[in-house]
Parts: sequence; structure tokens; C-alpha cells
Amino acid sequence: MFADEFNSSTVTLGDQEESSPQYVLSPLGAMVNRLYFVGVLTEKENRGSEDDPILRARVVDPTGTFFISAGQYQPEALSSLQSAQVPSIVAVVGKSRTYSPDSESVFTSVRPEMIVEVDREVLMNWQLSACQDTLDRIEAVKEGRRMDSPSEQELQSLGFRHGLARGVPRALEHYPDWDFERMVDLVVDVLKGLREGRVASPRSRQGSPQGEMISDHPSSDQASPDTSITADDEASVDPAVEEGGGEGATGPVPSQGDGADGATATPEDHEEALLQILSTMEQTARGVPYQKLLEEAESKGISKNVVEETVNMLIDKGVVYEPTLGYLKVV
Repeated sequence: MFADEFNSSTVTLGDQEESSPQYVLSPLGAMVNRLYFVGVLTEKENRGSEDDPILRARVVDPTGTFFISAGQYQPEALSSLQSAQVPSIVAVVGKSRTYSPDSESVFTSVRPEMIVEVDREVLMNWQLSACQDTLDRIEAVKEGRRMDSPSEQELQSLGFRHGLARGVPRALEHYPDWDFERMVDLVVDVLKGLREGRVASPRSRQGSPQGEMISDHPSSDQASPDTSITADDEASVDPAVEEGGGEGATGPVPSQGDGADGATATPEDHEEALLQILSTMEQTARGVPYQKLLEEAESKGISKNVVEETVNMLIDKGVVYEPTLGYLKVV
């Protein structure tokens, strides 16, 4: 399941007793007790102490961000998270959960049980599998909406598996107006990326980088000993690309209108120029402020629109990512 669908979930099914199974019901009818996902670990932070660490982290997939946390009650996951590099590709198995900081808001999060660093092939295989499963759920929801009174039995008679047939009528009841066509568009974007041999990544619809610091999200520290966080976010990274350049990097930066031979600059010229600027300006682990990049690029004749478009392409290719809100960093 992609992060977008999981983070859109606001309903929990099951008895309130601790020993009873709890299921997070997604808008597409998935009843999630435990989930498996693969993404890029882009940030982690210790919200506990040195002696009693509580690590919170964000793992990005093509549609958004999974928020996870691990403490003393998840020793294996905590150990893996402590040793994991940022950025790196990780596979996570964990328990789904919801958290309500107030009577109007519901957030989802994952209590990790296992975290393993994996390679790009595992990431792309998971993305393909998630696309297939998402399309299956979308088709089930479409069939359910065509029915006068959608039922588990009728959906099963159409060939949908038991768990999905059980969840779809409940999802239609709790999320009657959820826009699943938006999810279709997200899946198409991921499949296009896989076909082109790249890892798809979330981007701002406005064209400029967006994101939030982990500490900006509501905390459930007082609700449970292994606190979790959640929210929707956008970020991306492809760890397969080596970092280029560094402080003191030199060389001409092509302007917006001129390439190496005086011709109109190509998108590749703009990418090279911005990467050179980022590598030269990047002096801290936090990265380069987007506004500073914009100012530097404009001083070299690269317009704001070109910067935004080029940054999106670099993020999409996994060459650049956002470690925190408004900051960019070369992988």
C-alpha cells in the first residue's frame, strides 16, 4: 500500500480491547493490521534520550511519506534504525495505527517491527506490486459503487478476494466521496517511472519543493511508550546516485539562454548548473535553502520558473532530495 492511501485512512475497526486485532480501514477497502512497504529513509531524529532513545523517521514512497517510530519496545527495529544511513532504501514491516490529537483530526503511523536496508531492485519491485494491489482495490471500489447495496458476498462472486470484499462495503460507508481517480493518476505516474527505469517521487503540484520537519507533527508521546508520529508530506531521493562536487567546486554555469556553444540552454544544461550551485553552496548537513538557490540561480540568468522545473526533474531522478522543509541536498 502506498503512503497516500494509508495516510488518507481515518477509521479503525475492531474491539477496543488490547488483545483484539485492530484494523486501519483505507478508503479503498484495505483492512490493515500489519503492512510492508519500501521507500527511502530521508530523515531520523531521536526524540528520547541517549539512554532511552525513541527514534522517529520518515520513509518516502512515490506518493508521500510513512512516519515511523521505534523505542525500547521495538528493540530490533530500533537497532536497525539507529544503524541505517540517511538517505538509504529500507523495507519496513510494522503494525498500523491511528492517532487523534483532538476530536477532529486523525493521523496514521506505523509501529515498525523490522527494518532492513535493501537495494533499488527491491524498491522497484515493491512499487510494481503496490501498483497492482492498488488497482485491484480501485476496481473493487468501482464495482461496489455500481451496486445498490454493496455486500461482501456480491463482491466475492465477482472474484474479489475475501479480505477486500469484506473491507470495500465498509470503506464505501465511511469514505463515500473519496476521490479514487486521484489514486489512479498517482499509480499511472509510478508505472511511467518504472517503465523509464527510474524511481518515481512525490512532487509539489505548485512546482516548488515542499515538506515538513518531523518535530512539526503532532506527538503521541503521552499516549503510548513507543510514540509515533504521522502526517502527509512530500520528499524524494535516490541513493543510487553518488554525490558530486563539493565546497569550492568551480566552473562556468550556463545561463538560461546560452549553452556551451552559445546556443539555447537545454534542460541538461540547467540540471548541471543547479547541481554545481548546490554542490558549491552546500556546507551543512541540512542542505541549501531553496530561496538561496533561487537567488544564486537568478543571479546567473536562470529564471525562477526554470529553477522550479529543473529542481522537480532532479528530485524525480533522485539526484536531489529535501532533508527538511525548504532545503535541498545533493544525494
